[in-house]
Parts: sequence; structure tokens; C-alpha cells
Amino acid sequence: LRANADIALGLGPMVWPHMLVRVMLAEQLYRAASILAGAPYHRA
Repeated sequence: LRANADIALGLGPMVWPHMLVRVMLAEQLYRAASILAGAPYHRA
């Protein structure tokens, strides 16, 4: 399966449930897009 994949993401040594990984990835993509769009970062 890994040999046929176009990209592999590593989330550390822990094993995460598939649905949780989807939520974590979506949150990170949203955060990155917001910062790139110039929205204020809440921890800055």
C-alpha cells in the first residue's frame, strides 16, 4: 500500500483512529489557510 501511495504523512509514533486524523488534518489545513490569508493568529 505504501509503495503505491503518492504521499505519506507521519503523525508521530502513535496510532490514531482514521476519523480523528481527518479532523486533525482539516484543522491544521484551516489554520494554515487562515494565517496565509492574514487572519490574526489567536496565540500570537
